[in-house]
Amino acid sequence: MNYKIAIPTHRRSSTLRGLTLSLMDSIPPSDIFLFISDEDDLKTYEKDYGEYNLILCNTKSVKEKFNFVQQYFTDGEWVIVLEDDIKEIQDLGERSTKDLIEYMISFTESKRSKCFGIYPSSNKFFMTDSVEVGLTFLVAHLYGYIAEVNPELNCKEEVKIDYERSVLFWSELSPIVRFNHVSCKTNNYTNKGGIQEVKDTRAELEKVSCDNLVKRYPSIFSINDKRKSKYTELKMNKNSVKVKTK
Repeated sequence: MNYKIAIPTHRRSSTLRGLTLSLMDSIPPSDIFLFISDEDDLKTYEKDYGEYNLILCNTKSVKEKFNFVQQYFTDGEWVIVLEDDIKEIQDLGERSTKDLIEYMISFTESKRSKCFGIYPSSNKFFMTDSVEVGLTFLVAHLYGYIAEVNPELNCKEEVKIDYERSVLFWSELSPIVRFNHVSCKTNNYTNKGGIQEVKDTRAELEKVSCDNLVKRYPSIFSINDKRKSKYTELKMNKNSVKVKTK
C-alpha cells in the first residue's frame, strides 16, 4: 500500500527522533517527509535527519505550515499527517503503526471516504471500539487524506485549526471517518517548540479564532461556556453516525 508520512515540525530537532519518529520504525525514511519552518531550523535538522525528506516551508505560523503540507503532495496520494510531539499511538487493536495506518486507509476507502481521523483524547477510559462517519472533530495529532491541490482546503484561522479543518475536509473532500479506538499521547502545552512559541498571545488568538468560526459556521460551532479553561473553547455540533468496524 502506498502512502506518504508528513510531519510538520518546528524547533524540535532535539526531541523528534525520540517522539513521533520513534513510532515510524517500520516505515522507510524515503516515505517520511519532515516539513521545516525556516533556513535556521533546516540547518539543525540536516545534521541528524538526513535520511528523511527535509522540506523547507519558509512559514511563520502553524496555519501556514499545515497549509503548505496540504498543497504539497500530488493529487490522489494518501498522506498521513502526524504532529511532531507524539509519545505513543494508542490502539485498542494493538497493531503496529504500519498495520494500523494501512487498516485505517483500507477501512476509509471501504466507506467511499477520502479522509480519516482519530479519537481526540488520550484517555483510554473514553475510547470505544467504534467508528464515526460524517461531520466530526478531526484532531491534528494524526489524520489522513487523499491529496487534492485545492485552495479551499487551506485554513484561514491562526489557531483552532483542527476545528476549521474538520469542516473543510467534510465539505470539500467527503464525510470524515473517525476511529474512536485510536488516539495519541502527546506533549502538547508542555513541550518546547511548536505552538508554545506564541504562548504569550495564544489566549487572544484563541478568542479571535473561536469568534470567527462561530460567525462563519453558526450551525456547527458555538462558544463552550461550560468548559473551564484560560483559553476560549468551542462546542461542535457533530453530524455523524456510528458504523460497524467489520
